[in-house]
Amino acid sequence: MNTSLRWSISIFLCCCLSPAWGQQEWGYGQFAMNLFDINIAYAGQHETPSFGIRHRQQWTGLEGGPKSSFVSAHMPLAQNKMGAGIRFLTESIGARQQSTFQMAWAYRIRLANGTLNFALAGGASRNGIDWNRVHVLDIEDPQISQWENARWAPLVNAAFFYSRKNFYIGTELGQLTRSYYGETSFAQRMHLKSVLGYHKKVRKDDQLQMAGLFKWSEAGEWQAECNVMYLKNNRVGLGAGYRWNYGAVILAQIHFTDQFRIGLNYDLASQAIQRIYEGSFEFFLGYTLPKGKVKSIRYL
Repeated sequence: MNTSLRWSISIFLCCCLSPAWGQQEWGYGQFAMNLFDINIAYAGQHETPSFGIRHRQQWTGLEGGPKSSFVSAHMPLAQNKMGAGIRFLTESIGARQQSTFQMAWAYRIRLANGTLNFALAGGASRNGIDWNRVHVLDIEDPQISQWENARWAPLVNAAFFYSRKNFYIGTELGQLTRSYYGETSFAQRMHLKSVLGYHKKVRKDDQLQMAGLFKWSEAGEWQAECNVMYLKNNRVGLGAGYRWNYGAVILAQIHFTDQFRIGLNYDLASQAIQRIYEGSFEFFLGYTLPKGKVKSIRYL
């Protein structure tokens, strides 16, 4: 293991073990298919404009289970010295509904063996209740009145992302504004997400891809997952992963071209969790505009 790789892994572990704050946000098994969704400092890394759409149906056997949709776009600026992007998320859990919008800007520093990106993002979130899904027994309850109107709050995120030809590592610290809406209403606290990945060429056109994701919340909650994908002929990929204290994840990818790709996965929850609800489905659709000898998104 070379010195650069050792330092990168050390930074990743320090980020995971350092104090951090946040609420548990969305989670996608196909996070490695477009790293901008998990780290704003990835903006512009594809070297041409790139677009992604995700949808997740979680806990399909549970009424009111989480549903989320994620739309993002990012592009390089100033001859790949900078990057910019937008992210839009809608999520519902039971009667609760949340929407967030962010605009990100990243700056790239070219190093001897890779690139180091830093980024900031600003936006807003909207939290509210779908009262058509709520049966209120006492409309005079003063606590219920705090939930009547949707609330808006500012969002500020910061991140770094380091990448080489076949390796990447990054951390995003989000919701730095830490907005609160009262004791019984919504609260947005800081959170941390760290990602680590490695690609290894197995044959002429085959790849072995490994990725890990770590999230930590202000309440002391955390979640970790890792997955391995084998990509055949740079077109069709099958893989599996494990989410700590949850269960296994089965993943599949199809790269129709170097620009157009889709991903599917199904979560295989542990037997204890399956007694409560069924598994979760996820879909990803991505497209990167071609431009000359554009670098494939499967390589960094």
